[in-house]
Amino acid sequence: MDENANVGAILLKLRFLAAKLDTDILEEWVRYEAEGYPNTADLPDYRTAHITYTGTFFNIARQLNNISIPSALVAQIAGDNWLELPIRESLPLIEDRLRKKSPEGHFGIDCSNLKLLLEDKIYPGMSIVDINSRIDIGAFNNIQHTVRAKTLNFTLQIEKQVPAVASIEVGARAFEMSADEQKSVKRLTQHIFYGDVTNINSSGDANSRVNVNSTDNSSNVAD
Repeated sequence: MDENANVGAILLKLRFLAAKLDTDILEEWVRYEAEGYPNTADLPDYRTAHITYTGTFFNIARQLNNISIPSALVAQIAGDNWLELPIRESLPLIEDRLRKKSPEGHFGIDCSNLKLLLEDKIYPGMSIVDINSRIDIGAFNNIQHTVRAKTLNFTLQIEKQVPAVASIEVGARAFEMSADEQKSVKRLTQHIFYGDVTNINSSGDANSRVNVNSTDNSSNVAD
């Protein structure tokens, strides 16, 4: 419950609890959050961030600086994958990025490919000098907050439904549950960490791979 506590350390404790409860659902969620989500795994909604863009345009007569580029236009010309950022990085790495965030308080991705796609299609007759992206830092803070909230919710609910979990300790004897308690643990972990989703893995391929940094010119987007 300490807002200053490292979430990575919290996940280690939750991983221990998941092993004691013998719940694959919770162990998988903790592993993904601690180590990152592979491209074969569905991302939770809280791990998607919206990307906005501004551009500088030039011709022989004038220059337009820092002009907002409509998201609908980006989607129409370049595709929806340029508007939504899938954040698959591990939570410890996300926390490290937040500690090293830029003074402006936002992140960005490399826009060199997008510049080629939009050339002469935003303002016909004007060249694109530069395109900058913006991903608000709130998207990354939200991941931290959501993981904390889910963890707290789970520990409070599991103690109510299976009171014996309070006896779980490192080095203690094996923890045993009744059949009804095992069902309660499975149902609770499914509901809190995956909602109504019944198949938590996806066999489809990912649309994009994105590396994010605190500046616009050091990250990559690949179809």
